[in-house]
Amino acid sequence: PLQGLMSDSDRGVRQAAIATVGTLGGEKYIQAILQHTDATEAEATVRQQAWDTALAILANANEETLADTCAALSKRIDAGAYQIRVLQLLVTKLKVAKSKSLRGRQRELAAALLKADRPDEAAEQLADVFGATPSGDAQAKAIWLEWVDAMLAAADPAVSKVIADQTDDELFQQAVSSLTTRLSQLVAAQKQDAAIVLLEEIHHKLAQRLTAGQRDAYKTVLTNCRASQAAADVQRVAKLALQLLAAEEPSRKAAQAELTTLGDF
Repeated sequence: PLQGLMSDSDRGVRQAAIATVGTLGGEKYIQAILQHTDATEAEATVRQQAWDTALAILANANEETLADTCAALSKRIDAGAYQIRVLQLLVTKLKVAKSKSLRGRQRELAAALLKADRPDEAAEQLADVFGATPSGDAQAKAIWLEWVDAMLAAADPAVSKVIADQTDDELFQQAVSSLTTRLSQLVAAQKQDAAIVLLEEIHHKLAQRLTAGQRDAYKTVLTNCRASQAAADVQRVAKLALQLLAAEEPSRKAAQAELTTLGDF
């Protein structure tokens, strides 16, 4: 009877029933509760109650329940953030159990994080996976490339050292190709500051392993990025200088703070 109340016409009754079923029924009702988290539930407050209840149950669920829930959520386009949370719970449990399926789940989590535009977190997962993968493992190369791609997506300059440490020439060249593509994306998006940091680290860490043509190409891109950034800084300083004349004190203080940050551009 209580489970039936989860579909009652009254919003308050549905909310209370979901919370109570979660408390009394636990894992065996998780799928029934999740049915109230999608668009078929008209009320946002009820959907949120269902999510909150489901996550409270899953925080103490067994591996099988977590895995089944991950599989169900992966088929939905509206549950990305919750799929990530459940995957994180599963990965934590698998680490404690020292499960053989841990690395696979971490890669799955990394893919979900990348899809959610959270590349820094994805790179952390893949770094763990690669570190735990024997060099002779059939998946080692693929995992390394995934790690590099995640670091590049995050525009993490530390990727230069990761690439520089790679002794496999074929993998090295694949990574350099991905690096070039990522730099092109940053420049096209007018993210010169991120490109400059990445290019400077390339110069320090990778120069000796690059061809003369590659070094020259990266040097040209760096010069152009610095010129573009300088031009952008000039325009920004001009705008901030006018803002210093504003009547509102908070506006003047904000402009002064940003000018101080820019320094001697």
